[in-house]
Amino acid sequence: MLPKGGDMTRASMREYSEAMRWRYLQALKKETGKILDEFTKMAGYHRKAIIRLLHQVNQPNANRKPGHPRQYNADVVLFSTVPLDTRLLSVS
Repeated sequence: MLPKGGDMTRASMREYSEAMRWRYLQALKKETGKILDEFTKMAGYHRKAIIRLLHQVNQPNANRKPGHPRQYNADVVLFSTVPLDTRLLSVS
């Protein structure tokens, strides 16, 4: 679904936001308001959504789950490498 303000695709929105990010972060307070107004007209997003978008940094690990990575001890690793048939015989 396209935003209300214009005919921008996700790819064009990404390109536009990357171009505007540098301008926005370098601008003074009065200029940031004008940049947000311009972005709102172009994209049709709310100002707060645009602010969040412009403050985002490229996140290469976006698919990674939050929290500490799992750590398994040697017994669990050894048990998971043993074939299933052998595990069933040793349990009973």
